[in-house]
Amino acid sequence: MKAGNDAPEPTEPGRATEPGNHTEPGDHAAPGEPAAPGEPTRAERSRARALQGPTPGKPVKPVGPPAAGPRTWAVAHWAVAARLSAAPRPSGVTVADSRLAEPFASVDVRSYHPGTESARAVIVYFPASAELDALRHRAGEWLCGSLSQRLGVVVVRVAVGSGVVDAHQAAYAAVRWAAAEHPDAPLAILGAADGGSLAARAAMIARDENSRDELRRGPGDTPTATPHLLRQALIAPDFSLIAGPPATAEALVTSLVARLSELPPTLVQRATTTSAQLADENLAVLLREAGVAVREIEYPPTVLSWASYPRAVAHSGRALADLEAFFRRGLIDDGFDIVPAWNVH
Repeated sequence: MKAGNDAPEPTEPGRATEPGNHTEPGDHAAPGEPAAPGEPTRAERSRARALQGPTPGKPVKPVGPPAAGPRTWAVAHWAVAARLSAAPRPSGVTVADSRLAEPFASVDVRSYHPGTESARAVIVYFPASAELDALRHRAGEWLCGSLSQRLGVVVVRVAVGSGVVDAHQAAYAAVRWAAAEHPDAPLAILGAADGGSLAARAAMIARDENSRDELRRGPGDTPTATPHLLRQALIAPDFSLIAGPPATAEALVTSLVARLSELPPTLVQRATTTSAQLADENLAVLLREAGVAVREIEYPPTVLSWASYPRAVAHSGRALADLEAFFRRGLIDDGFDIVPAWNVH
């Protein structure tokens, strides 16, 4: 099956994309032909419009995922198409399955090991619930195995079922389990879609528990086993699940900024959209307001998630490389200061 990303076909050069578009001097010049003396070139006019921004009063055309194509329909309706688009676990990576203790015994955890003697670090991954429903035990195979193989780390995939009463506490229990299994390894957290919301909430609980432990700890007391997260990566996280139901729009921003403070340096991977669409739901901006070091990377909008179905999304390789670089610099090399373009230091 040929890989694709269900993206719309590109517009032909010179063809109007919106009704009412008009031509300007030089628009019909041949490629490479200079504009008339004293007139700006097409490139100069385009750059000026980009710097100027949207015209006041003119509605901003939303940037959203393209219409579902045949491949998206096939993935949604045929289990075989979903499995083929998901990609297998890389060779050489071994897995071990476990379950959490009560009261979260229904939570499954699968550990991906790179084959090395000791783990350089541990990444706890919460996949999207839609991926878990569609792929079941195959969920996260490609992403977890690829990160484990490339970084030489253990990746723990957590499946929080719908029957769990408190999913946030269950997610935090999974983080504690991973920290206890690998007490000397640096720890990070990763989540996609609503799994990204679970990851963020687990990071908040871990931060709060660490703060309480510091307040309770007396001189000479041994630190508790509360996990300390060094990095957090969120793939298209569900903003509403992170924020919770606010009383007012002002309360949403105020309370959320307070809750986001003191979280670990964060990578947010999301689809390209307009600032008007984001409005108060720009997680990266809120994280910065809360004093969290954050890096945000945008990718072309697609119906399918690159983390779930990498063979069906063209930019899945680039997104994985970005994620690998984020964790490598934060967990393995500890060298954010050598990459000034990354606002994470």
